[in-house]
Amino acid sequence: MNQFSRSAAASQLYVTPKSVFDYVVIGSAGAYLLLSFTQAWSSPRASLIAAMILGVNGIVSLFGLKIALARSYLLFVVFFVFNLLFLAVAPLQQIGNDFDPILADVSLVVPASLLCAFMTIVGLCFVIYRPFRTPEPRPNRFLDRSLAAEPNPNYTLLAAASIVVSLGLVGYLGPSLLQVNREAFGSVVGESKMINILVTAFFRPFTLVAPVIGASVALARRNTGWVTCFAVLLLAGLFINNPLISARFRSSTLIVFCVLAIFGPRNVRLFLVTYFAGLLASPIFGSIFRYANVSLDQRPFSQFFVHPDFSGLDLFCYAIMWVEMKGLEWGSNIMGALLFFVPRDLWAGKGRTVGEIMHDYIFILKGFGTDNVSAPPPIEGYFSFGIVGAMLMSVAIVYVLDRVERRGFAAQRLSPLYFILCLSPMLCMILLRGPFQVGWSEWAIHSSTVLASAVMLLLTKRAVYIPAPPSIRRGSMPETSQK
Repeated sequence: MNQFSRSAAASQLYVTPKSVFDYVVIGSAGAYLLLSFTQAWSSPRASLIAAMILGVNGIVSLFGLKIALARSYLLFVVFFVFNLLFLAVAPLQQIGNDFDPILADVSLVVPASLLCAFMTIVGLCFVIYRPFRTPEPRPNRFLDRSLAAEPNPNYTLLAAASIVVSLGLVGYLGPSLLQVNREAFGSVVGESKMINILVTAFFRPFTLVAPVIGASVALARRNTGWVTCFAVLLLAGLFINNPLISARFRSSTLIVFCVLAIFGPRNVRLFLVTYFAGLLASPIFGSIFRYANVSLDQRPFSQFFVHPDFSGLDLFCYAIMWVEMKGLEWGSNIMGALLFFVPRDLWAGKGRTVGEIMHDYIFILKGFGTDNVSAPPPIEGYFSFGIVGAMLMSVAIVYVLDRVERRGFAAQRLSPLYFILCLSPMLCMILLRGPFQVGWSEWAIHSSTVLASAVMLLLTKRAVYIPAPPSIRRGSMPETSQK
């Protein structure tokens, strides 16, 4: 890189917000962080050192969010919002409101807070360093080429697959699609884990992802008839992916995908508005639309994150205690996540998630009813290899986010990587929230719906060569034809 390009990159390090929206977001988030910090600081049982570390983590997250917003770094906007809310604001409010006694243990909460802050700093380093890196090349490969530029897209096959899957799901799920909460929906679907994963993570999203991709390509090629066809299929996909009976991260994944597929993944401010709207509505979907016979979850704004849904730091403290008592997992939880597609029947020693391993220990103490708990990347790494594992896991996750985002931005519009990037923000959020096995598997399976749709569009019809009979090849005619 020459001196001029380095100077240009250096001039972009401290980019000021480009709109009033950025000032409002950063200012409001900073004020809310300060409110949460005063709660923790005024608590008689709080560790002031941990509160200060969490406050600094929030400030670093705000600085990273400022840069990511100005440069339209979609996945890093997600990253810094997560670190701000889950690893700064939420634990500060929980410390201030005595959410869990373990947060008052200085020997546990201080190292946990430091390792969470380390992950935030790693993300900030990647964002600052990106202008100095060589621009990502734009290879002309399957994942990078625009699907609209391909000759004769096979709309028929994609539409037929979408219709077949939609009808199959309507027939399989039946009246459960009309339920108004996830508990009732789950009782109708059944308890087969493999079938539930295929239905909820692939087939149901496919009924919405495929029409969106088909409609986008048809609209770019001005194929009006197919745009109408896929629009009708999209309505069916919205019905099948009823948000009242779907996990919140799956519903938000598809909602954000539709928004970004229309307006583009560079519209990070539109994404942020969509995310905050969903965040404010999350208590409704986490109570009356999640369980039967429960009252509406109503929390004051100053205690919005004092809830098990935002447990992260307290679970980290329990993980540190578990490692001290039982020892390290030596990568079994991480390998089990990376090889999620291997059935446990074939791999008896397959690693389990952090929540599954500590189930009998923390769930009796905290009263959780599920093992799908928060386990951000530092927890997964610490569980396997201690402090070094927590640091390496943080670096690895940030590297993956950076790589996916750069490849997505370098790819052509309406390419498979473009659509995968549009699908990724809320999957990135669940990957950061954890457990790693859930986040990684959901991201991989959801992305496979994009790849399946792209492959179907590219399977063009080919003429089949049928050899002529020997008599015709010799130039003679059948006897009946001569007469």
